[in-house]
Amino acid sequence: MTLFTREPRIEASLLERRDDVREWAVYADWLEANGSPRGALASLMLRREVTSTLSMTEALKAHAELISELTPEPFKTLVTRGAPRLAPVFRRGFIVSAGALDDADFSALIEHPSCALLDEVILQAGDFETLTRWLASVKAPLPWRRVELNLTAQDDEIVLGRLFERTPRLRHLTLALDDPPETIDLEGLDCESVTFGGATRGMLRALMGCGAKKLERLEVRTRRNQYAQREENDLDELIEALVPAWKKLDELVLEGNIGDLTRRACTGAVRPARVLVRTTLPTAEPFAVRRPEEPETSFALFNRELTADDEKAITQYAKLAGVTRLIAYLRRFTLGPRTLTLLRLHGTGEAPLVARVVAQHLVKSDRALDAIALTVSSSNDITSAWSFGPHVAKADTPKKSIPVARREEGRFTRHQMVRELLDAMVGFDPGYDVFDALEDAFDSATVRALLGDAPAAGEEVPLFTDFSAEPEPDPDEDEDEELDEDDDYDEYEDLGGADRRDALAHTVGEEDRGDPRWRFYEDEDNEWGAAPETIPDSGPPANAPSEQLKIEVPVVIGASLKPTANALDDDPEDDLDAPTLDAWSATHNEEEVWSEGPVDLPDHHRVPIGETFEETDGELPLGTYVPDAVPCAHCSQLRETMRCSVCRDEVCRECAGVKSLAAWDDGRDFNCAQCTPRTSGRFVAVRPRRTRSG
Repeated sequence: MTLFTREPRIEASLLERRDDVREWAVYADWLEANGSPRGALASLMLRREVTSTLSMTEALKAHAELISELTPEPFKTLVTRGAPRLAPVFRRGFIVSAGALDDADFSALIEHPSCALLDEVILQAGDFETLTRWLASVKAPLPWRRVELNLTAQDDEIVLGRLFERTPRLRHLTLALDDPPETIDLEGLDCESVTFGGATRGMLRALMGCGAKKLERLEVRTRRNQYAQREENDLDELIEALVPAWKKLDELVLEGNIGDLTRRACTGAVRPARVLVRTTLPTAEPFAVRRPEEPETSFALFNRELTADDEKAITQYAKLAGVTRLIAYLRRFTLGPRTLTLLRLHGTGEAPLVARVVAQHLVKSDRALDAIALTVSSSNDITSAWSFGPHVAKADTPKKSIPVARREEGRFTRHQMVRELLDAMVGFDPGYDVFDALEDAFDSATVRALLGDAPAAGEEVPLFTDFSAEPEPDPDEDEDEELDEDDDYDEYEDLGGADRRDALAHTVGEEDRGDPRWRFYEDEDNEWGAAPETIPDSGPPANAPSEQLKIEVPVVIGASLKPTANALDDDPEDDLDAPTLDAWSATHNEEEVWSEGPVDLPDHHRVPIGETFEETDGELPLGTYVPDAVPCAHCSQLRETMRCSVCRDEVCRECAGVKSLAAWDDGRDFNCAQCTPRTSGRFVAVRPRRTRSG
């Protein structure tokens, strides 16, 4: 027997009952009995789906070499080719999801034994001619149930009948065209769900005219302009084309900007059973859900449904935390054989009731409960996650302790991080797009007021999150420095009419002259979400050379960065004294900072060059003034502190982790001693601090 041993009769039965775990177990036993290593891998994956533990996760990692042998060679480079969404997803010993960028990828999709039970496919053919060539090579019906088709090139006509002939089990079609043609032929399409990305009236008319009798759900996303923005009231242009399907659809999801026609259609007497409109603009419509472009997100996932006792425990904990109003968004989420519960908390109070605190509180009351708390902060560019429960517990973990694992990465890697976290909790790979699926699930969540009044229509209750939605102010920023309302900025007109207060204005070309996107004013709201950048009186920023702008740069007087550098003027009545360079700022800062009087240098600058000096060890006599010193959260000593990037406590240098001292000294993100990773793995064990008396 070889690695790719197959049994066509069992596979044919599996295709008809693909979600039946018993059918998969039968095939795994047959493969294992006939000497195929794929059988043992499938059996391990099936056991892990039932009970996911850390030991099973480690056992699956031990099969990495076997999984690599079962993976088609072209698929191994999809991530490095910039297509992580197309990378293969293994489940129960076979690839269930993959995609194609070129001919070799598509050949693997239809010919490789690991793709015999393929369920979801993403085809990025580029143009319709390439797609036609791919489909012409298909000689037998394909097992695909979900197909996403992305075409970026402009074509005169697109006919997809060949695709529908070769996918008789198709249930969901996603069609995304960057430059859709006037003629689109969808004859032969008959599936339950269709999604159009960048929809046009021609695409919708083609769908209405193809006679899809099984169609139950339709999702339509409007097109974006060259600046990735949607036109005002753009959904109104598509509503007329949807009228033929207005009655028979069970669910209609629209994504765009609401106009009068959309509003009347969605509130009329005749409409689909469920209508949902996602929009980025504030709205009070009962059928609309606001979805900001860069949301601040914080929610928890549990591996079972939350009960009334769970809600009572959350409410009681919220009262103890000083919460005066608590709104819970609850949603059941089906992921393969698992049914999860999503929880997002909004409200007001003395302290935010964050998702990780609630998850940990519920886990303490139920030791068998798995949970993940996730926070995505766009303003801080951070994605943080906490995992609780058996799936992160080692075999020798004491029962009295609650296993905790924490991860923190950049916001732009959140998809892969959430994918790995859910893989550990549910016991199988959920795919790259699982984070988007979780976000979409909250659009139809059940809103329940656990404390205080229920939210009114269109009301936005503040989200309880670990990070503020607004970035923290720079402590070195001079708050008193403001632009004079009478300042004249005509001198910057040489930059294509762009206001130099815009941080992006240096990229404006001749073709963008006069475009309002490139002009921002402090007294006007910017619909693109960018904040104006205030440029001081010293002239243009460093990336705009003064000789090119032909501007005489004035000198700023008295803008010191050190409180001791601004000594009294030796002659207050004499304003003709030449400014004296501040030695501290000139040697330690890139910008030149000026003062009018003598400079008060630190003590270690007064010794001859090359001689050593003693620094303060932090233990000063009682009553001694220490600038910028606060009590350390761990040792309570009055010292200079910095915030730990893990627990967010203000700790001194003595309480910083040994491996993080260099980062503390340089002012970079660091871990305190209690949060320093004790292993080289990706998960960090966080132990609760104990007092000396405990």
